[in-house]
Amino acid sequence: MAKTQRYLASGPHDLLNSCDVLLKLEDGTELPAHSQVLARCMPVFSGMVDGGPLLQASPSNVVSVPFGDCSSEEAGRFLSAVYSFRAHEHIDEHSALSIARLSHKYGVEDLVKLCDDALAEKAGIYSKGESLPIYLKNLEMDVEGFLYTMKCATLYGMPKLLACCEYYIALSSSGLQPTTNAVALRVRCLSEPLLRRSSSRIAEGFCIAFQGLAEHASRRQPCKCACCLGRNDPGYTSCNCHIAATPKEKLSGFLPGPKAFLKMAGAEKY
Repeated sequence: MAKTQRYLASGPHDLLNSCDVLLKLEDGTELPAHSQVLARCMPVFSGMVDGGPLLQASPSNVVSVPFGDCSSEEAGRFLSAVYSFRAHEHIDEHSALSIARLSHKYGVEDLVKLCDDALAEKAGIYSKGESLPIYLKNLEMDVEGFLYTMKCATLYGMPKLLACCEYYIALSSSGLQPTTNAVALRVRCLSEPLLRRSSSRIAEGFCIAFQGLAEHASRRQPCKCACCLGRNDPGYTSCNCHIAATPKEKLSGFLPGPKAFLKMAGAEKY
């Protein structure tokens, strides 16, 4: 069985022989499928398999359906997810965006959400405290790739992944010496029309962090370290060494987490 037809390998032996639809890709590749499976999972196919104008009947009574705008590998991964009833193991960080794109195009909303969950988990949506997930940290090395991921999350309706990306940009650029790529990502978010709302949420996250830091500083107990006592500072209000020695008193310690960014976007119940 061809590599792109692995979605048929896990079913009964006669699953391949019972296919009544051929999905025809732009490069000429034809992938066998079942009309009832497609109609059940993809609303857009319901009218097509019932005799829509795009159908092309073949002598063997197998219907040919145009299925463009993707490679045979992408189509195979997408069909694997569809045929496995949206099983999580068929979605990884390398295939999730392409599966989400096709799922969004053909109206498979549950599969889009599953892709969002898979990537958001990789991106650290369930992490606690300060964290820079390896998935996003590696992605940050490619600014264009990071922005592409954010645009896909925006276009395809993946709020969890988008919230993780926004949190990551805020967190990685909140230090005293942010990386060049972190600064570039903030600037590009502001200049990209599709990411203007993300830029606004990142700015809102910084406002929340500054407010939290200011409130914490007002309640802070006087520092009695040798440095402050030596300066004879009665209020001990200028203890930079104390702030530097206490990670939770850094700006990044008061940034709202990924779930807060998700709530800012109005998708907290997603």
